Amino acid sequence: GATLLLRLSERGEDAAAAVNLARHLADEARHAALITQRIAALGATPVRLSDGYQRRMARAGCIPRTPVDYYALTLVAEERAKARYAAHLQSGKADPDTAALLRRLLRDENWHLAWVAQRLEELSSAAAPGEVAAAIARFRAADRRVAAELRAAEEQAFGFSLFCPPPRDSAPAGGAGPDGRSPADRQTRAAPADPAVGSPSRAPIIGRQE
Repeated sequence: GATLLLRLSERGEDAAAAVNLARHLADEARHAALITQRIAALGATPVRLSDGYQRRMARAGCIPRTPVDYYALTLVAEERAKARYAAHLQSGKADPDTAALLRRLLRDENWHLAWVAQRLEELSSAAAPGEVAAAIARFRAADRRVAAELRAAEEQAFGFSLFCPPPRDSAPAGGAGPDGRSPADRQTRAAPADPAVGSPSRAPIIGRQE
């Protein structure tokens, strides 16, 4: 989330990456405001989680130390956010205004995933062989464990969950595949089946629950 992006911006990036980081941070702040406004419009009050996704990921050992780590963890967190928004949109539990908001958020998430994947591809040229793919795989493994915990908690609280399984790790550990794409690129750019949703991904629950 935004905390990872702030730490990345503090590390010092080249001009293009700095611009993308600033835009990404602005998106995250806007998303938080839009979601909060939508919850209020539905007559509810946002609940602050004391033990949510990011805290659990940190407990699972997801502490970034290198630029590759930071971007790989950001990629995985963005995949989870996108999948959550997509699951909510496709669940039939969102009213029309919430569905419109989810589509708007998903468009931003598609760009977040694209630019972070591109940055990882750039970093891979100076990284150790397989470093990028290994970092993504490590953080995705933790994400799967954390998602299972939160899925169980949601099912107990609401009787259903919008936590869905993450994309499969299909890329080899390092290097470009037969299609000429890097692991980061290949793992995040499946052909979209729906213009709003795009490739498989992850979401906070907003809108009416039934």
